[in-house]
Amino acid sequence: MRGENVDRPAARAGFTRLVRGAIQLGGGTAMGHLVTVAATPLIARFYGPEAYGLWAGWLALVGLVAGIACLSYETAIALPASDHESLHVAVVAIGLGAAMSLLCGAGVIILWRFEVAGPWERLGHHVFWIPVGSLVLVGVTIATQWLARAHDVAGLAKAKIWASATTTLAQLAMGPLGTASGLILGDIIGRSAGLWRRLKDVWKEQARRIGAIRRDDIMAAVRCYRHHSMWMTPTVLLNILTLQAPLLLMLNWHGETTGGQYALIQRLLGFPLALLGQSVAQLFLPLMAKTVRSSKEAGLDLFLKLSGLLALAAATMVGVVATLEEAWLVRLLGASVGRRGKISDASLDIRCNSAYCEPC
Repeated sequence: MRGENVDRPAARAGFTRLVRGAIQLGGGTAMGHLVTVAATPLIARFYGPEAYGLWAGWLALVGLVAGIACLSYETAIALPASDHESLHVAVVAIGLGAAMSLLCGAGVIILWRFEVAGPWERLGHHVFWIPVGSLVLVGVTIATQWLARAHDVAGLAKAKIWASATTTLAQLAMGPLGTASGLILGDIIGRSAGLWRRLKDVWKEQARRIGAIRRDDIMAAVRCYRHHSMWMTPTVLLNILTLQAPLLLMLNWHGETTGGQYALIQRLLGFPLALLGQSVAQLFLPLMAKTVRSSKEAGLDLFLKLSGLLALAAATMVGVVATLEEAWLVRLLGASVGRRGKISDASLDIRCNSAYCEPC
């Protein structure tokens, strides 16, 4: 019978700690996204769908490059029992992430320069910002994994709020430009601010150990977790492609305006997923690794409990979204509203009547 040998105190403690941490981190995520969502209508009116589509396409390519740049060594930061060994894994992730970000970013620029068919064609000169954005995102990911390992929920929450607020303010400040450059630069500035906040917390804890890192320890970390990298990287790549491919294909086939409208709606509707999914995902692997070291059965018990909780939360969110009419979204995007709160026939012509309208 399953569970006879389960270390129930360990499983219960891990589950409770994970839920509490996710709630606390979710609060920081909610505050950060609340700032972003609240500013979305104003940002949309500043920039319009074409600029928004270019930013979304740039961000999708940056996410694709950064997602595989570390070859999944960043997720292995949670696995070692000691912080000393984990720090060596983090250094491996930093080195790989920097090299791959520059290499893959240069590859995208070359594809654009030689006019190879693909979504990068739509980005124009904005492709030159892909290596920069990828480097910053890699740094954010590695620092986040380390803070999650240390279960520094407060540090993660503060960094999220700071990054979201800085991004929003930077994009609003550059709003008069009305071009995708303002959105992209604002994004880089905001993420860099969040990265700086995370790095300060990490440096306070690990300054002495960082100074004592040796090359032999780094190579040992490469060898020890190479199988983890080989198994995880294809999975991560498939996951990222599943998330980003629809946007990139829409941008490539239908242009910046349609891609921008899709990205904006995706961003608004994705708020619940970001609130719950990111909060749990960032804390799950470190706590699962710690629980499994105590008892494999306790790890399985933790996984099953968390899966049930997430399934219930997902069903609730789907139900809430399914009951909403499109009217609230069109109002938010600036379309005119007819009588009795229904959208008028004219307002349904998004191309000519929404806040994103291009001159007919």
